[in-house]
Amino acid sequence: MERNFGNIYKSAREITGLTQERWSEYLGISPDTVRNYESGRTIPDEGVLLMMADISGMKILPYWHLSQKSRLAS
Repeated sequence: MERNFGNIYKSAREITGLTQERWSEYLGISPDTVRNYESGRTIPDEGVLLMMADISGMKILPYWHLSQKSRLAS
C-alpha cells in the first residue's frame, strides 16, 4: 500500500486558505511540523488531526488518515 499522507493534510490546510505558518499557530505546532506532515515525512497524532478536521471542516479527514495509515481501516 502506498502511503501519501501529505496530500490530505495539505488539503485540509488549503481549504482554510491559511499559510503553513498561520495553520501551525492554529494547531499549536511549529511550521516545520506542518511541512513534515504535508511532505509525508511524519503524520499528526490524533489530537492534532482532530483539530485539523474541526478547523478545516473536513470531517472526513480522520477517516482518510486511518485508511492511509492502516490496511485494516481501508
